[in-house]
Amino acid sequence: LAVERCPEALGTANAAGELPVHVVLRSRLAGGLVGEVLRLTRQHFPAAFGTTGGNEAQLPLHVAMRQQGSAYHVALATLHATAECAPGGFGQRSCKGHLPLHVGLRWVRNPQLLDVLLRLSLEHYPGALRREGDGLGLPIHVALRWQRDQELLLKLLRLTVQDSPQALVAASVSAGGTPVEVAVKQLGKRAPAVVAEVVRLTKLHHGDAPLPAGAEGFRERVD
Repeated sequence: LAVERCPEALGTANAAGELPVHVVLRSRLAGGLVGEVLRLTRQHFPAAFGTTGGNEAQLPLHVAMRQQGSAYHVALATLHATAECAPGGFGQRSCKGHLPLHVGLRWVRNPQLLDVLLRLSLEHYPGALRREGDGLGLPIHVALRWQRDQELLLKLLRLTVQDSPQALVAASVSAGGTPVEVAVKQLGKRAPAVVAEVVRLTKLHHGDAPLPAGAEGFRERVD
């Protein structure tokens, strides 16, 4: 009712520079209420989805991936609203240097939601897989360190190699090294098939690249 009387309120920032959509996405309000604010914002002030706010200069999509990753329908609605109203947002970094894709791969644990995020990110910002996030590394580093869904990891790995084989030997201090080093350390017991594929692709594209000692057992699977 308040929005019907004063829809411009959806475009009014608070002292921290946050719009109402930023505030509700980082709140603990019920998903239905957050979804209604998203719907009204999309209808009355679509530019909000391309507007940064708060101390970290985040888009609503950054906030949703960090705070609403477990609320599937809220996060999905934010993804689609961004794609419709501000597609450039998929290539926009927060003040921490993170794309929405970095944030999602770090915090979201729903592989279906991440699949949508990955698809829309590559559709609207094709260079996303080659962009490092400050303190996180490339998207492949983030995924190998924090994600556990084998199908998602294999898909991201294949897309990364297709986009830039050089990513396989890109080292990230914060992530723990190259993709193969991160994979052996983080996934050796949880997803050995993923590690074996990282080893295989590394050998295929960079035959002289050194492999970590922990990769020896996986080398036998691909030799």
